[in-house]
Amino acid sequence: MRRFLVLLAIMMVCGLLPAYAQPFGEGIGDLLLPLAGNRNYDVQHYDLDLTVTSVEAGNIEAVMTIGLTPTRDVAQFFLDFEMLPIASITVDAQPAVFHHLAGELEIVPQQPLRAEQPVTVIIRYAGTPEPISNPMLGSAGWQTFAGGIYVAGEPLSATSFIPINDHPRDKATYEIAITVPKPYVAVSNGVLLSTDEHDDTTTYTWQMAQPMASYLLTLSVGRYSLYEQVGPDDLPISNYFPTPLADALSRIFENQPDMIAFYSERFGPYPFDSFGSLVVADPQFHYALETQSRSTFSTNILQSGRELVVAHELAHQWFGDSVSVHSWRDIWLNEGFARYAEVLWLEHTQGRAAMLGYLRRLYMTATSSSVLPGNPTVNTLFSGAVYDRGALTLHALRLEVGDELFFEILRTYAERFRYSNAATTDFIALAQEVSGMPLDALFYVWLLGETVPPPEAIGLR
Repeated sequence: MRRFLVLLAIMMVCGLLPAYAQPFGEGIGDLLLPLAGNRNYDVQHYDLDLTVTSVEAGNIEAVMTIGLTPTRDVAQFFLDFEMLPIASITVDAQPAVFHHLAGELEIVPQQPLRAEQPVTVIIRYAGTPEPISNPMLGSAGWQTFAGGIYVAGEPLSATSFIPINDHPRDKATYEIAITVPKPYVAVSNGVLLSTDEHDDTTTYTWQMAQPMASYLLTLSVGRYSLYEQVGPDDLPISNYFPTPLADALSRIFENQPDMIAFYSERFGPYPFDSFGSLVVADPQFHYALETQSRSTFSTNILQSGRELVVAHELAHQWFGDSVSVHSWRDIWLNEGFARYAEVLWLEHTQGRAAMLGYLRRLYMTATSSSVLPGNPTVNTLFSGAVYDRGALTLHALRLEVGDELFFEILRTYAERFRYSNAATTDFIALAQEVSGMPLDALFYVWLLGETVPPPEAIGLR
């Protein structure tokens, strides 16, 4: 065993194992990332007490408290966690033995865990988190830059700074207390429960009361200004913008309340207790991410097409965040839906001609790629075809069943799988159930067919 672990460590150092691979532990069984996450238990809640001791260096001290329930009897269990130094681990207040190698943390409690018997795990650690090498998006996870710190990345990011079960299939609630030096502001998901002032530091405590997938966790420390809005049914919208850019950014995001109202009509009620956007001014950050209840944007991505980018990440709150993928192979259920939400917003604000023009652009992307949105690889998870051909699949469904049934399908899907997970087969079965129509062939040709159907099939000629 020792020789095996040494060999694996050498392979990691030499880059012969992908960053998401686990050297031991069983994985949760994802179709594309079979070693991601961990089985044998279900996490109910994470409680993180994080102190940023140096914003410039990104140094932290942390205590993570995890409430989990084993799904079967186990003598040990595993968490995903990068190589930060660990001071101690307890399971139900008893010291536990642990082994930490290459992003996988094995915990051996004094007594075996029994199925359906909840336990509390406390992990104390400190150090300087490093970004994860992400095969899809490059650097991900904990990032430091001249303006502060932020966390972003998909499908992996959280393990760069916290021990966690890193797969959307094991959602949990969160409470995150972040202590930062003054005058920095700390932002995370959900509702800000309290702001506690100390001599030289401030503690911001955030709560995400609805279940959340691990990659949707956001955390940022910077010099931010708060821009508040009110959405439908008095929904609080709290946006955090870099102070020098706050006035200009507030204009980009001014339509968020109207967008929430529109999507609530189309998709069903907004699923969380709050919303807002977070903008990070790191010039090396080049994308946006649907971090739950508080979408994260780079300043770069807001340079063009910015209203549709805002609409896209908002729509993910329903499709991707509330309803999350069962396997990463189902990613079109996130990205195709959010792209089609852009189409719907354009139709709503600019009319049918603008909508058709945008669909033609999506069709060009879809036909220029060999990627099948229903069967992406690890390296094509975020291919344009997954987004655009996925969106065209929904438009084909809309034309096939008509607007009334189409939006009933979307609302039923969002309600039935609220705060849980769905696979492509779940959505197809639901669409057939609601419409009363056989739709297997439609989904097959648009998601898996080697040739994209002609444009006239979706009214583009």
